[in-house]
Amino acid sequence: MTKYRRILFGSVFALSGLSTVAQDNPALLKVGPVEVRPSVAYDFTYDDNIFLGHRSGNKVEDYIHTISPGVILGAGEYRTQTTAFLSAAYNADFQFFMDNAGADTTLHNASLAFGNNSGRLSWRFDQGLVSQQDADVTLLAARGRVKRQAWSSTLSSVYDLGERSNLEASFASVLNDFDAANAQDSWRGQANGMLDYELTPKINAGLGAAFGYDQIDEAHNATFEQVNTRLVWGASAKLSISAELGVEFRQFQGVDVDKAFLRYAVGADWKATALTTVSLRADRGASPANTLQDQSNLRSSVDAAVTHRVGDRYTANANIGYSFNDFFAVTPAATATFAAREDNFWFIRPSFAAKLMDRTAGVLFYQYSRNDSNLANNGNDFTNHRFGVNLSYTF
Repeated sequence: MTKYRRILFGSVFALSGLSTVAQDNPALLKVGPVEVRPSVAYDFTYDDNIFLGHRSGNKVEDYIHTISPGVILGAGEYRTQTTAFLSAAYNADFQFFMDNAGADTTLHNASLAFGNNSGRLSWRFDQGLVSQQDADVTLLAARGRVKRQAWSSTLSSVYDLGERSNLEASFASVLNDFDAANAQDSWRGQANGMLDYELTPKINAGLGAAFGYDQIDEAHNATFEQVNTRLVWGASAKLSISAELGVEFRQFQGVDVDKAFLRYAVGADWKATALTTVSLRADRGASPANTLQDQSNLRSSVDAAVTHRVGDRYTANANIGYSFNDFFAVTPAATATFAAREDNFWFIRPSFAAKLMDRTAGVLFYQYSRNDSNLANNGNDFTNHRFGVNLSYTF
């Protein structure tokens, strides 16, 4: 059970940011117990639709140069994060457009994580800042090049109750800050609890609940409650499957509107061969539509990824994803003003990565994405082709 608890606890935060990226080489700099890893990256991208204009022909193309200096700090077991650890990371993205200098921007990204796994109690704290300036179908209904920042904080713990059971608890906060006059900032606070039980050495089941609050500027806030079930199945040494299924009850404040819907999160990881891995993710949940007044987005998505190693230095990757975004009004006024909107967004991204030297890596990529909406003459219907190369060096 302890092994399962550590695997589950670590997998929840596998995408917490640069601070969790494993490093093959020893750090060149060390200050006391803290390893210091400066880094620098350069990205050159051609984008045929930088403002996500309508696919009928209202497109603006450009070449984008991005220079990204950064640093990673780590102490304790920050690579594996199995015992006491501390990790932090920061990088700035300086983006320069060759023909559209007005789109030049600077983006800041940072992460902080620390925690411990000792005895029967495991806990950790994560803080992150992610800055973006591109399309976002979920929150922005595919508006073009809106600069935004997402501040996230999570405190989580897993306690071993013995008798093959665990108790999990977490508290999370996410603030979306948009640099646009027609976008409403939003904040979500959420508390989760789950009781896990080991049915067999390979199967664990869980039952839990969650509650939270969505605060949206200039729109109706909402409270919500969830009842969730979970199943984790280590089918074999090569295949693992996890599934979470639940029901969410959402109440919009100031209006007599309540919603109930099914939510889920499913994942599978398969080691097809010694060199090839396949992963699949599907989820469904609700979030505010930050550019559509008094509307929310019930989003269903599926993503797949295939990774194949070619020797010790090369990796071929393929990613494909699709999301169905159902925007629904939460007030009678919004229902009368806005027609029911449905967006279909999908992308495909093949890439090839190479370890050029011990501390230097390169990535060559292409991405095609498309958004289709059922609204007539909708300027957010777009197609987008991007290809480029990324070079990075970590000390």
